[in-house]
Order: sequence, then structure tokens, then C-alpha cells
Amino acid sequence: MLVIDIEELGRIERFQATLDGRMLCRSRQPLLASARVLLAEGAAPETVIGMRRLGCTAIDMTGILGACAKLTVEARPGGIETTSTRSRVQR
Repeated sequence: MLVIDIEELGRIERFQATLDGRMLCRSRQPLLASARVLLAEGAAPETVIGMRRLGCTAIDMTGILGACAKLTVEARPGGIETTSTRSRVQR
């Protein structure tokens, strides 16, 4: 499993994601954005990716790299919407 560490930046809901001390991205969706970076760098799509807050040992979220790379989450007036390149899921 690849484990990324996230650190909240000065802005609300904005995070910096690192892997072994190397910055991957700055995003509101650090797990998903990191998955896209790692996939573009040649990581295997079936790799498990985990996310934790910097300095913590507990993993907050996990997913499959290829699946996470396809997702985007948007806040909408009616709730949260997860959008995939293949389907839309309303929650």
C-alpha cells in the first residue's frame, strides 16, 4: 500500500499531499488528486492507496489507485456528488 500524508494549508479545505516526503499535489481532494499523479507516473492501477494526516499513524481513507484516479467529488446545493468518467452517483 502507498500511504500519502496530508497537511492542511492556510486555506480552508485545501491540502498538500506528500509521499515519503515528496510533494505530490495541493488539492481539495488530496487522495483523488494524488492517485492521478501516481498513475501518470506509472504506478500500477491496482495498487492500494491510503491517506493519513501528517504526524498520525491511523489511515483515514483507502482506495484502489486506478478507481480513485477516475473520481471527482463536488459539493452541490442538493448534497455531495461523486462523478466518475463512467457513471454518476448522487448521494
